[in-house]
Amino acid sequence: MKKLFVLSVFAAVLAFSCQKREAPVEEPAGIPGEVSAGAPMKLVAEIPATKVSYTPDGNVLKASWNATESISVVTLDGTGDGAHIVAIDNFTSTGAAGRAKAEFTGTFTGGSTPACVIVIYPALIAGGGGKYASVPYTDHTSAEKSVLYDAAVGSEYIQANFQALKQTSDNDASHMENYCVMAGNVDIDDIKNNLLTASLSHEMTVLKVTATFPDAAKGQTLTLMEINAYDSTDAPAWMERSHSWNYVNLPFVHITCPGSGYKEFSKLYCNITIPDSGVVTLYFANCLFADQAIGNKWKFTAHVGAGLDTYVATKTFKAAASFDKGSIYRVSASLSYVPAGALKGKFTINAGGDQVYFSKGNLQATTTDSGENWNWSFAEHQYDCPGGTGSSCDNLNITADGKSSVANCTVGLFGWSTNDNTYFGINSSKTNTDWDGSFVDWGTMSLEGTPANTWRTPTSNEFNYLLNTRTTSTVCETSNARFARATVNSVEGNILFPDAYTHPAGVANIVNINVIGAANDGNTISASDWEKMEDAGAVFLPQAGYYDATYPTHIYDGRGYYWTSSSDNTTMADFYLQHASGVGSNYDGDRCDRHSVRLIHVID
Repeated sequence: MKKLFVLSVFAAVLAFSCQKREAPVEEPAGIPGEVSAGAPMKLVAEIPATKVSYTPDGNVLKASWNATESISVVTLDGTGDGAHIVAIDNFTSTGAAGRAKAEFTGTFTGGSTPACVIVIYPALIAGGGGKYASVPYTDHTSAEKSVLYDAAVGSEYIQANFQALKQTSDNDASHMENYCVMAGNVDIDDIKNNLLTASLSHEMTVLKVTATFPDAAKGQTLTLMEINAYDSTDAPAWMERSHSWNYVNLPFVHITCPGSGYKEFSKLYCNITIPDSGVVTLYFANCLFADQAIGNKWKFTAHVGAGLDTYVATKTFKAAASFDKGSIYRVSASLSYVPAGALKGKFTINAGGDQVYFSKGNLQATTTDSGENWNWSFAEHQYDCPGGTGSSCDNLNITADGKSSVANCTVGLFGWSTNDNTYFGINSSKTNTDWDGSFVDWGTMSLEGTPANTWRTPTSNEFNYLLNTRTTSTVCETSNARFARATVNSVEGNILFPDAYTHPAGVANIVNINVIGAANDGNTISASDWEKMEDAGAVFLPQAGYYDATYPTHIYDGRGYYWTSSSDNTTMADFYLQHASGVGSNYDGDRCDRHSVRLIHVID
């Protein structure tokens, strides 16, 4: 049976450090009954009084009994960890819907001197193999699931399944009827005096999330929202919380989860059209240990539309959130679009405060038919240098008509892209006048499955602002840490730190931050350590070499030149420079030279 929920919240935002709790409910008078194995008995079970609308002075879950209800009376052989289930008896009640107190009748088989008795809602129904489970509901895949299952006489635990929660209407909490888990103790002394009473409390905590989406998401379907949390010590790993298996700490019985290591602490499937306002209200059900807190850094990830576009928001609270069972907590999140192929870090690129994501790797073009068709993508890793010296194919194989002299070829160094027959920079011309057309941005292509114009090339002024002006975090005791030279996975290059960055625990401190001309060997970073830094938002621009049209038989390693979209005249274009002598921008280079390209996405 389902419970009818009416959720009450504060009109003002609820601070995590000061939650209002439900006032204790007076334990009702017991109903006499004979306590012996197999004896008929009455149970009076009470839950908090019903409220039928939102109120400005409450934030607790409210529930009431339906007209017909069932509840399980579970007898244990002890009162602590390791106690085993002795008996599972179901009691039923019929009465007026909406009542807070219900009188249940059933047969108690827990013995004349039980060690411990608890009541559990929803009721556990006997199934095959001696297993008990709550009445199944239909999950997001149309399969039948039970919120409580795998209970059995002789077992130490009951399992809970919260992975299939689905909300189909905006600002509608009715889906949580399937996840109403309540429990209460039965006083043993009262049982011995022929009394059987219980006051139930919720084992569930609810998050009410108000999510605001940008214009691009309006009218599309929200299909999934996940919430992750860092722990309160700023460690670079998500706090381990499972959306699939949440712990429920029932009185003397732990509903446990098989396995661990999941990093989400809440997950909600949806089928909601995002309205013109861009605001969607979602309700997440969680069952957690009462004494466990969630970290103060949260990440919200939403999947939207047929292409499952990703929208992300992060929030940092003053302290870790400590949740109370039976309470509702409100949080708001403004989400921005994160295209496929984007890294996590946010970088401010101008005084107006515009922020961008970098692509996950340098731009590359691959052909399997001698250049009749080029497939464009981002390199798999940030330290990859496609088409450099030692490759089976490089820019020396490119022909005058933008083809390749070998069938299978990948290039990662390009001339400055113009509309003068040198679209996207694949051409063998060594004459600047052949490249004197208007710039054509590489981001006008569809890359990594994203729409055209999702990405663009940074300007020289934006590169300069990234390196020299923006306000950033203090990293390894250096304030406003913006860049550092390093060797990552044996590849030389430059690290760019995002605006907000916490250096991962266990990774060696970075030295020579913001130092122009520092040696690469001052920071030697393994692939595994770089993965941690990348997860924290860091960007790496490898020194992938460059092709000098003046000396057309050479691709020079040891230097990293990156095109910008800026140009001062018809023969020269600006590029970003990094090599052993330093880093910088606003350098002029021949348009016919071949440089690396790293694209950015402007955050909504």
